[in-house]
Amino acid sequence: MGAHHFKLYLVPPGTRPLRDEDGEYEGAFLLGFDLPAGVVQRIRALLPNPRPWGGVDEFNSSSEWGSDVRIFHEDDGRVAEVAMRYAPAGDPIQVLREFVEVAKKRGVNFWWRQAAR
Repeated sequence: MGAHHFKLYLVPPGTRPLRDEDGEYEGAFLLGFDLPAGVVQRIRALLPNPRPWGGVDEFNSSSEWGSDVRIFHEDDGRVAEVAMRYAPAGDPIQVLREFVEVAKKRGVNFWWRQAAR
């Protein structure tokens, strides 16, 4: 696990999620969000090391100090949340650019926050 500096979330178009006092997004703002299969496939391909757990598909960088992507699923299999923790100390900026490009090409918005160090 790396020193993550930025955490990005994919969110439905037009959504303005709320943040709690720690800066984390709160509420069920992604419930029922239909994320196109092509977006999920491209996101899964961004980082090479899959480490699934529970209802989460997690993909990690090859770098010890690298980034990760987490795709959280509802009980019915729908995507509930997609978050990327980008670590510039472990991965090139191209990883972050590809994540943003996937969202932009499919019309999906993203929100970000600077992670605590």
